[in-house]
Amino acid sequence: MNIVTTNRQLLQAGVSPVAFIADAVTGWARLCRDYRASSLEERRLRVLMSASHELAEQRCRGLRPRPVKPDPDPIDTSLPLDTIVAQTNSPEWKATWAAYERDLSAWEGERSSIEEEVTGAAVSRWETAQAYETDLFIRIRHYPVTTLAQLDEKASFFEERYGEELEASEALALIADIKRLAEVRP
Repeated sequence: MNIVTTNRQLLQAGVSPVAFIADAVTGWARLCRDYRASSLEERRLRVLMSASHELAEQRCRGLRPRPVKPDPDPIDTSLPLDTIVAQTNSPEWKATWAAYERDLSAWEGERSSIEEEVTGAAVSRWETAQAYETDLFIRIRHYPVTTLAQLDEKASFFEERYGEELEASEALALIADIKRLAEVRP
């Protein structure tokens, strides 16, 4: 396929090649603008979320200490196995362990309650922003760029996100764009 074939296909579909290219350029610019803005918002909300986690941790320091797991009495390993099992399954030991589990569950509930109260809204806002940013990034990955400048911009987005370790899907997207642009070039 070359530029002439592509133009014929567009005309047969009732689409002006000039309008198609203009829409592709403005669509790309809009997508890039939205992605940059969403990335900034995601980073800002990540900082706020981190601060809310620090505040929650400070408030949790005011809780009673975490319950300590009870230690069983030292076991005399020279005793027969059934005697050792009977000692570790004693009603006293079971009651001690049950009390520990109740205390630990209550302590974890208090901690979770504080964390949810302090961080819940910040985490929710960040998750929403992160999901939106990720959606835009996926749209950028799948966007068929039409110019070398767009290809460079797409590659820059990938580099910002992954550094030198591109995901396979991003590398394949760039390869597809390069092949498509090479088809259109004389």
